[in-house]
Amino acid sequence: MDEITRTRYALWASDVKSCRESKLTVRDWCHEKGIPVSTYYNRLKRLRKAAIQYAELSCQPVAQVEFEKVPQDAVEVQDPPGTALRIQRGDMVIEVSNDASASILSLLQGVLSC
Repeated sequence: MDEITRTRYALWASDVKSCRESKLTVRDWCHEKGIPVSTYYNRLKRLRKAAIQYAELSCQPVAQVEFEKVPQDAVEVQDPPGTALRIQRGDMVIEVSNDASASILSLLQGVLSC
């Protein structure tokens, strides 16, 4: 990806973040900024596609994932109520609730396979 495209994508990502943080509807935010709603969604679609392509390029297959049972008295951190699964790797922690949707679990499976 060239420098111009990276700069453009960074600007678009900033706009998406601004829209979401504004608590306005997409339509109202776009009207306020003078951006057609179709342009906003087209940019969002292109950002998502670029993110997926980047993830696929940087994804290294994992040969094998091993789990081991940890005795309850060995756990130092108490999980928040409703946590069904907690994965920790270094400073990163992923917690999955009991009511996580199938799409969230599928996304997590994809991330963990990288």
